[in-house]
Amino acid sequence: MRAFRFLAFFLAVSLAFSAPAAAGFIQAMAAVHFQQGQKAFNAGDFDKAIKIWTEPSVENVYRNDPGYWDWLAKAYRGAKLYDKALAMAQKGLSLQPADPNVAAELNALLALTYEDMGQYQQAIAPAQAIIAAAPKEPMAYLILGKIYLDMNRFSDAETAALRSLEIKPTGDGLAVLGVAHLHMGLIKGALQNFTMGLTYDPKNANLLRGVVAAQLSLFNLSAAMEAARNAAAAGVPDAPLYEGFVLYYQGDTAAALDKINAFIASIPKLEKDAAADFALRSFLYRAKGENDKALEDAQQAASFDKKAFASGYALGFALLGKERPQEALAAFDDPSLEPALMPFTEAHRQLGRALCYAKMGNLDKAADIYFGVAGQIDQRYAPIWQDKAALAAQFAPSLQQHLEQARKLEADGKYADCLREYAQAMRFADGKQAEDIRAASFAEAAKMPTPPELPEDARRRVVRGEALIKDGDLASAVAEFNDALRLAPYMPKLYYNAALLNGQLKKYPEAIRLMNIYLQGAPDAPDARAAKDEIIKWELEIERQGK
Repeated sequence: MRAFRFLAFFLAVSLAFSAPAAAGFIQAMAAVHFQQGQKAFNAGDFDKAIKIWTEPSVENVYRNDPGYWDWLAKAYRGAKLYDKALAMAQKGLSLQPADPNVAAELNALLALTYEDMGQYQQAIAPAQAIIAAAPKEPMAYLILGKIYLDMNRFSDAETAALRSLEIKPTGDGLAVLGVAHLHMGLIKGALQNFTMGLTYDPKNANLLRGVVAAQLSLFNLSAAMEAARNAAAAGVPDAPLYEGFVLYYQGDTAAALDKINAFIASIPKLEKDAAADFALRSFLYRAKGENDKALEDAQQAASFDKKAFASGYALGFALLGKERPQEALAAFDDPSLEPALMPFTEAHRQLGRALCYAKMGNLDKAADIYFGVAGQIDQRYAPIWQDKAALAAQFAPSLQQHLEQARKLEADGKYADCLREYAQAMRFADGKQAEDIRAASFAEAAKMPTPPELPEDARRRVVRGEALIKDGDLASAVAEFNDALRLAPYMPKLYYNAALLNGQLKKYPEAIRLMNIYLQGAPDAPDARAAKDEIIKWELEIERQGK
């Protein structure tokens, strides 16, 4: 991955071929050499295997055997000579292998090699060719599911994983399903996937990492640390990295730094996967105030894998630490970045973007970004909470100014103008302060001889939202209603409509929160009983998810 080095599947195809039976002296010698190549291959010495298998004495004997090209393609892929691997697999398929297993493995090699090269669209056709030829082969659906994960097509990845699991439940199948569910925000379901997968394959590294990621996403730090230690006990090579992440979020910077320094020192050869290691150390140096070291490590992470979410995430915050907000925003907004695996890390990235805009003087934009993810930021994660406090400090002067003006207008009986000031104050308030301002807004609205009108900007958002609902685009409709709420937080009916939309999207905790605010603002509304019934239904759905 994506988050840390999650789900770095090799998904090795399971078939293996021996050299054909020798029919004479030349063939017998070729068979001996072929087996020597197999021995080198199995030892991981792909260059030696390639050298042996491409000798004329071997190639001349086996050039018409698709299995020979299969072995050669695997060796080139192992050596990361991907163009050669593709050519060998295509050569094998051109011989039209009679054995469907050989054809399946050659197509699998094509799919996996295209995936290695980042050519995901090209990888789909050979993966689908395996499925067409062997619709009951679970590995074929897993390969396709992994490709869809790389393409960020998480719903398609879920479908492929489920089909694989219908044929045969496996740890790998549940790992792919779990990653898809993490990306889809179905955290409890993902945790169940990973946990069930471990009953099939107790030492599966991807499942063990997945449990850590899911527990972190559920803000269960103690459970996440236990899972990281379980991964270490099972021999997962990068388990110290996961322990370091948990320690970082706990706020134990010194212990995390010791852990990650020892881990980096133990790596014999730093390659693409090291991006996550240096990204974590960058965050740790930033937490210690060592901003030069933080930036150096973030740049090192990007040099290993510029597309990794952790690289852009770390680089953005390191540049913020150096008071370079424009460059930091460019790092956060890099369109080549992979999506975050864990929702709270994406929320932290958005918090970083908000800090960039605030430091550049655009507080309105900062507020719009922050309040879109505020519910995903938890005070148990010390470094993220510190960044939230830094943003609140940026907001504080504007917040205080609007509150003072609102109180002055209230004293003068100018309730409509007072509501507008409270709405502006709400853009910069959070937590208990936001609750108090909202309650004051509802109280001011109740004092007006006629209910307040919806401002034109908010009305525009509502109309857009209603149009999107008719088109079936509920996610975009929610965004429009959220914008309307920020413009007119004193209008109870907006909370009601937003709650129903979130309920339809199965975002039940948010739906319940919004419906409770509606009932606070309109306790005597004709539909108050119906609103309470909706809350009961959503609470039931949350219980079902937990089971």
